[in-house]
Amino acid sequence: MAVIVSVALGASFADIPKTISFQGRLSNPKGDPLNGLHDITVAIYPEPPTKPLFVEEHPGVAVSAGVFPALLQPYYSEHRILNFCKRLPLG
Repeated sequence: MAVIVSVALGASFADIPKTISFQGRLSNPKGDPLNGLHDITVAIYPEPPTKPLFVEEHPGVAVSAGVFPALLQPYYSEHRILNFCKRLPLG
């Protein structure tokens, strides 16, 4: 019985991640890196770019020397499935 439970738990760790770790750069129009808290909106577009397939807002993201992290959750969007086997521009 312990072996069956162990195997079942192991299988749950092998699931495909439902999030995408993303790191971006934020600058002013002159190209100078920004600092502080900023509201960030990330969009994933089809190729060629038309209407976004996915849009996610991240309020109050800490930006340091122009660099910010974001954890995207495209699997929880209204589209549910994004095909990452082909190029998808990010905006």
